Amino acid sequence: MGLALQELLQLPALSRARVLGGDLARQVSWVHVVDLPEPAPWVRPGQLVLTTGYAWPRDAGRLEAFAHTLAEREPAEVALAVPQFFEHFPPVALEVLAGKGVAVLELPWEIPFAQVTEEVLRRLLARQLEVGERVHLLHRALMQAVLGREELETLLERLSQLLGRPVRYADAPVGFSVPVPLGRERGGYLVLEGEADEVERQALENAALVAGLIVAHQRALAEQEARLGYAFLDALLEGWQEALTWERARAFGLDLDERYRLGVLVLPLSLLLSERDFQERERVS
Repeated sequence: MGLALQELLQLPALSRARVLGGDLARQVSWVHVVDLPEPAPWVRPGQLVLTTGYAWPRDAGRLEAFAHTLAEREPAEVALAVPQFFEHFPPVALEVLAGKGVAVLELPWEIPFAQVTEEVLRRLLARQLEVGERVHLLHRALMQAVLGREELETLLERLSQLLGRPVRYADAPVGFSVPVPLGRERGGYLVLEGEADEVERQALENAALVAGLIVAHQRALAEQEARLGYAFLDALLEGWQEALTWERARAFGLDLDERYRLGVLVLPLSLLLSERDFQERERVS
């Protein structure tokens, strides 16, 4: 969970920063001040590294090696305060860092690192609270879907409203997709068009489990209704008067006050039904 560079540049402390290159899509998860000759042990992936360049080597060869070592730690961004120790970001270091995808910034010397750190951390905390609230709302919606035995369409509508983007059920994976588990069977997919952020990915993964429960429950009900229908029909054919109750007739979709005609369909299946025969009978039914 982090912040994009474009969002960070809206902060007062970074509004005057100059972006020089690198992958601007990298997410910042923390901010750290590092002014050491060997910064690698103190740098973590996803960090915004603030430095004055005081401990950076001045020799081009050593500076290039230094930049390679720093880039291997995969910081999201490196911001150098200028022009106290370097007039501008050293080109050799800029080329190495930007080439590895690290966003490179120049920060005016008069902007205190403490101000940058405070504003970035404050925004990160606010983002965590926002994400926590969204996760709570999504979790509550999924629990309501389970407890309320909602239909799959209702679940998808609820998810789409909460995420602000359409979520649909598909037979094949497109966009960002999460498979719906159905035991040993192959189910469909919950699909969110386009890219998904961390909350959306987590929401769809949890929703896929709920969708699997809903689909399995719907199938179980359909099978139960089919079996009840078979039993009721057998009772009618064999003349079991005790089977002609209002409740059973209603479950089979019949009205005992009405008159019906019975049609018989004979399937060309073997007497000892194989698994394929059972599947064919279910398909025709």
